[in-house]
Amino acid sequence: MSEPTILNDGMNGAESHRAFVSLSEIAQLQAAILDATGLEDMIYRITKILSMTLEVDIILVLGYDRNDNTMNLLGKLGNRNEQYNPATDILTPDTVDQILRGETVTLSQGEIDSVAISFGIWYPLRLAKDRIVGMLGMFRLKPQSLSAADNIVLETVLRSIAQAIYQNQQMTIQKQRIQRLERIEIMSRELTSATSTQKVIETAVHWTPLILGFDGALWGEVRDRQFILHGSYRQNASSGWQPEISQFHVSWYEVIKRLQRPLLIPYHRLPRFLSKGPKPSDLLIIPLLGRTQETGRVLVLWHDRFRRMAAEIISMGSVVGSHVSTAWQNVELLDKLRYQIDHDELTGLWNHRALWRDLNQNAEKACQESPLWFAMLDVDNFKKINDAFGHRAGDRILQQFSAALRQAIADKPTVKGYRVGGDEFALMASSSSRQDVMQMIDRIYQDIRLNLNPPISMSVGIAAITGPLSSELLFQQADRALYTAKDSGKGRVFCASTTSPEI
Repeated sequence: MSEPTILNDGMNGAESHRAFVSLSEIAQLQAAILDATGLEDMIYRITKILSMTLEVDIILVLGYDRNDNTMNLLGKLGNRNEQYNPATDILTPDTVDQILRGETVTLSQGEIDSVAISFGIWYPLRLAKDRIVGMLGMFRLKPQSLSAADNIVLETVLRSIAQAIYQNQQMTIQKQRIQRLERIEIMSRELTSATSTQKVIETAVHWTPLILGFDGALWGEVRDRQFILHGSYRQNASSGWQPEISQFHVSWYEVIKRLQRPLLIPYHRLPRFLSKGPKPSDLLIIPLLGRTQETGRVLVLWHDRFRRMAAEIISMGSVVGSHVSTAWQNVELLDKLRYQIDHDELTGLWNHRALWRDLNQNAEKACQESPLWFAMLDVDNFKKINDAFGHRAGDRILQQFSAALRQAIADKPTVKGYRVGGDEFALMASSSSRQDVMQMIDRIYQDIRLNLNPPISMSVGIAAITGPLSSELLFQQADRALYTAKDSGKGRVFCASTTSPEI
């Protein structure tokens, strides 16, 4: 058992209560309050004077955090154990509730720092009638209560300590506001520089809980009556709630689809949205709105323990959501522009620009172990189809032909299809064999023969390289092979200098 440090040695053994208050004692306390350079300094000065003046062995000063609903040790005097936590070692929930109601609580016996105490008293630190900002506790090892004179001394300091704690809390709140704004600025810069939707998601789920003071965040989307998780982040990965998509009820989807502003779901309402199992303390859902309508996308933030949610935080959630939504819209627009630059508008295949970019890159990498195959495909007699059935029918033929091409290469990650222009198309295949290329072309032919109306045929020219070669020469070889196939009667495949059987 550790022994307390007795700051008022020689006075501690007194059995009688004081009957009067010395003016010098009051003056000392007032001077300590006026001369203090901050909350910590004030608490140290006051507790030192009180321990000697009131003949108490241990003094504790705790601040009350309304947001966390927790007590935090701000100062102590008289006990040696620096690891002591009064919030768990001596304060019971009932005692805390009494003090927060403004009541003074007297303890007849108890234990602090493994030292038995015979008398203790907790005073609420009251800023206003209904505003408790902390508590002050004083303890004696011998059964001796405080006198009326002692209470007069205490009245001198309780309000001053409460005021100092409140001012310190307000300074902390102001610092937190500044910190949140700084973090929003950093997040905004990262979102502005994001060039992909995945980067927007990663940035949002990382910064949003840090800005708003949550333990974690997830990015999800309601699509086809399913909740799809795109990304999540938690500050402490080893503990706390781990979100699982299977937990979310169907009613969750309906709420998200209609959501226009941040929604706080406290713990007692979570069973409506989450199935049985571990749950967070609360959820804050921030909708990520589009320019004109709901998107079904949301940021979901959670706490692992109770926190009182200030309206300011929920309001700032709207600001964060607006930044993230704008970044998402910008990246979507960028993706759309990229798609339009590299894809053919009519067929959706890669276009002439993308063809030459890929040819230039892949022609330099070709080798014996990884040959590059390039095939030119042409719809036979396409002009006659246009003349006979009209350009709309011709466009439908090109779209159906493109669909057949896409289907033929759908399971080939190293093969890409292009519309070169007009009725000419191309295939580029790396790390493939001649047999693979011929099988793909045969699949295209079988598809268009069975499914297109009017029926059509195609001519194909193929070239391959097994070493570095200029992209222009490779294209010319395939183009000449194509015209050889057409001149040979159409509906044929010509592979470099070798003619294949008619297909």
